[in-house]
Amino acid sequence: MSRTYSSQIPRRIASATLLTLVAFAAPALATEVSGELSLGDYHPQEEASKVPTYRWELENGVKEVLPDRVAARELAVVLTGGVPPVMSKEVVVPISGGELLPSTVVLRTASSLVLKNTDDISHEVYAVGLADFAAEPVDPGAKRIVNFGKPGHWALLDNTTPHARGHVHVLDDLVAVATLTDDGKFVFANVPAGKYVLHVFHGAQEVDSQPVEVGEQALTLNAIALKSKK
Repeated sequence: MSRTYSSQIPRRIASATLLTLVAFAAPALATEVSGELSLGDYHPQEEASKVPTYRWELENGVKEVLPDRVAARELAVVLTGGVPPVMSKEVVVPISGGELLPSTVVLRTASSLVLKNTDDISHEVYAVGLADFAAEPVDPGAKRIVNFGKPGHWALLDNTTPHARGHVHVLDDLVAVATLTDDGKFVFANVPAGKYVLHVFHGAQEVDSQPVEVGEQALTLNAIALKSKK
């Protein structure tokens, strides 16, 4: 065996070993998961408070009061599972027009909620029953970052605008939060192949959950008809 050929053997072995390691280290393929919420027969339960939430709930003698109207900003569609999250550790929620947009927020444990005040007045948002999220003024144009180190659910209120309501759900196994349009369509981008559970939250309630298995091809789910839970 020539000295040149024998010297190339270790290099070839090293190259083959490196290719094998890269192959095993390659991340699982990711794809898009989409679907639609059917809201036609969904009538959420009335909240205990009689304070109107939105202007269209105020009786003005002209427009019919619509207490069961559901806007996309009140809903959250998420995936949970045993894989690392495919979402940012910071979730930005603007305060605009005296309201939280969205008003139903879902975070993963050890993530942060960033309140961004885009109004011309100060706001004092707080979580009911959570000492680490007490009321603090957030001036116009300013931000407030709140860290959530444990799972749970808390209602959000604002001392400045009492009609503003929100809810934050913190989950240990949250993987992704969908982008939701006004007509109920939702999309998850770059979801790794695997088995998940899809959850739909509206305010304090989880109004739907179902298993989802994601493969290598884009997945379009059947329309989800929401039903109120007692």
